Amino acid sequence: MEIRFGLGERRRRRADARHGDGTATTGDPARTAAQLVDSVMSGEATDLELIIQAARLVVSTRFASTTLLVRRLHLSVPEANRILRRLEHCEVIAPAEGSKPHSVLTTSQQLPGVIEEFIARG
Repeated sequence: MEIRFGLGERRRRRADARHGDGTATTGDPARTAAQLVDSVMSGEATDLELIIQAARLVVSTRFASTTLLVRRLHLSVPEANRILRRLEHCEVIAPAEGSKPHSVLTTSQQLPGVIEEFIARG
């Protein structure tokens, strides 16, 4: 007997295994990692949500790369590059130097103000 899970169910189980209760390690605890992945996969996540989640991720890890966003937020490479360009434009991260990852310019103390600015700009 073969048991098959939908793609979202597998990711939800993986997120639960990594984080215990399924909550993301950064960001709003009410918004679980599994919910974000499901909304990204279904196309329901807005650009603003993705940019805010990406900003939280890169500030918490102090590391910004296309690969990080592709793996952690389950984005396509073009989407991850577009979000990195937006974060660079808003000075959350520095421009890339060749193949090196972007330097993170924003601290965790500055992040709430940056997020408010994202929301205000839309």
